[in-house]
Amino acid sequence: MSSKQIVNPPVFRENVRSKLIQKFGKDMNPSILANIEIGVYNYAIKEAGNLKIIKKWEVPSFSTLYMDRLRTIYNNLKTSPELLALLHTEELSPKTLAFMTHPEMNYYVLLLPFEQYKNLSLLFHQYSSEYNL
Repeated sequence: MSSKQIVNPPVFRENVRSKLIQKFGKDMNPSILANIEIGVYNYAIKEAGNLKIIKKWEVPSFSTLYMDRLRTIYNNLKTSPELLALLHTEELSPKTLAFMTHPEMNYYVLLLPFEQYKNLSLLFHQYSSEYNL
């Protein structure tokens, strides 16, 4: 695991929130996207405790945990308009998303009851066209 040291964590985290809002914030409540970043940070804190990693940004292993989780969520949101729709309708909380594994993110939509999934189809098509997916 190698990662760049994060020199100014508050500015860095604010920049992450801004990038999430810039990429996914067309119709999404900005507080949902900000809460995703907070969830990623909380995930990194919890995992660092489990792995006995010092919970400081100066520790490359900690910043790697954060960046890997952020990358996983970003890529899943980018490729899954269903996840965006679930966040938009508040059927999936940012905290839950932050703690989901990659396979859970992929299959979460498949586990929805059919009626609920059918209702998401309009939002799915809306996000698909807006984000060129």
